[in-house]
This record gives sequence, structure tokens and C-alpha cells, in this order.
Amino acid sequence: QRREGAFLAGTFWIAHYWVVRGDLGRAGRMIDAGLRHANDLGLFPEEIDARSERMLGNTPLGLVHASFLSAVADYNEKRER
Repeated sequence: QRREGAFLAGTFWIAHYWVVRGDLGRAGRMIDAGLRHANDLGLFPEEIDARSERMLGNTPLGLVHASFLSAVADYNEKRER
């Protein structure tokens, strides 16, 4: 039986929330945590098994990449101010 994993796009959505709220430290930690789950080509899976950190679901998943890019773009913009 397959358990559900952690939805990686959600990690970047939460990071983006912290960027918008102005907590760049917390946002940066969330982005770094998500980045640890990219494969050797820099592609993200749909989900991560929280215990084993194994990639689950579809890889690559465009929604995860879009949420990552959105969070990082706004994070970098706020850091430059």
C-alpha cells in the first residue's frame, strides 16, 4: 500500500507566503529545504516521502517548478531592496 507523500509545490507556496509577509529568513529556509529534493538534473518530483526522502509521484512536475520559480523570483526581488 502506497502512502501519500508531502506535496512539494506546497513547500514553495509556503515559502512564497513568508516572502510576501517579509520573513525572508524563514522563506529562505523553506526554499533551501525544497531544493534538497531536486534530482541531479535540478528537476522536482510531485511528492516526497517524509521518512525516506524518496521521490514519489510524477517527475518532473511543472506545478512544482512554477511554485519554486515564483517563490525564488519574489524572494530575490525583496532581498535586493
